[in-house]
Amino acid sequence: MLEWKDTTSYSRGDKERIPRILEIKVEGLRIVVHRIIHYPEWYVSCYDLNIEDRCLYVDDLYEAKIKAIDIILEKLEGLMRVKEVLENEKI
Repeated sequence: MLEWKDTTSYSRGDKERIPRILEIKVEGLRIVVHRIIHYPEWYVSCYDLNIEDRCLYVDDLYEAKIKAIDIILEKLEGLMRVKEVLENEKI
């Protein structure tokens, strides 16, 4: 099973270690769920898929991870449709 890793950089004096950046790597694809300063919602970024700071419109981390994966899967499904069209074009 894949595991999300907290990649938040904490300061030494930070007593509460509340994650602000979590990432998961799948076959070299890096998916990041993160906060943006002064905004309460979570965001997703996946630079390999040209997704940067897409708002997930949720404040709950668990929901944010689920929505982030849904966005990544939607993007990958779109790319698979492009692949099919291009493969049919070769015939």
